Amino acid sequence: MADERKIVFEREDDVGKLLLWEHFINGKKEYELLINGVFIMATYNSLSSELLVKNAVDKLDIRNGSLLIGGLGLGYSVKQGCQHSDKIEKIKVVEFNPYVIECNLSVLHELNGRFLSDSRVELLNDDFIKYIRFTREKFDIICMDIDNGPMLIVNEGNKDAYATPFFSRILEVLNEGGVFVIWSCNSDDQLLSDMQKIFPKCHVEEVYEQHNGEAVPYYLYFAFK
Repeated sequence: MADERKIVFEREDDVGKLLLWEHFINGKKEYELLINGVFIMATYNSLSSELLVKNAVDKLDIRNGSLLIGGLGLGYSVKQGCQHSDKIEKIKVVEFNPYVIECNLSVLHELNGRFLSDSRVELLNDDFIKYIRFTREKFDIICMDIDNGPMLIVNEGNKDAYATPFFSRILEVLNEGGVFVIWSCNSDDQLLSDMQKIFPKCHVEEVYEQHNGEAVPYYLYFAFK
């Protein structure tokens, strides 16, 4: 049984509004993140955000590898990246919303924000799409979780991140043998089809999380160079 929810972090400007809600479910403190009224994620459905990174790392036989994460969220992807000290030497996180960063470094510091202080982690406040277009860096793994998927985008401009020109640029930024993965809350045949136009090998993995006694599916779209 959940108690009354309360807002523990709130920021608003001309771009939009961010809210972090706190409440208890079965005696456990949980957080929910909303941006412009859109549900982004919660601590009780974080597994797929961790699998976004874990499953990608597990697919590569690398040492001293590099990981790029698009979208900070509640920090679970960064946390997962930091667990792989045997494979990952460098982690770069690109987050567009400065309030998401502030929230992680303050209210959520003890949850996952503390991993942003890991010596391997570099945090950049920037548009992920813009970063990909102009970066000169290359990465072994690129994980993108900037929306709820192409069917439920947070910002209108993010639709470009699911188009073939962007995928072509991702291919250039990946090291040979590297992997690119997109998190989505929906199954999307068009997304897989568009990725297959650019990458030599693609597939989708359906992962499940338990919520309110039910198994809820999420989707990880993988592409390989």
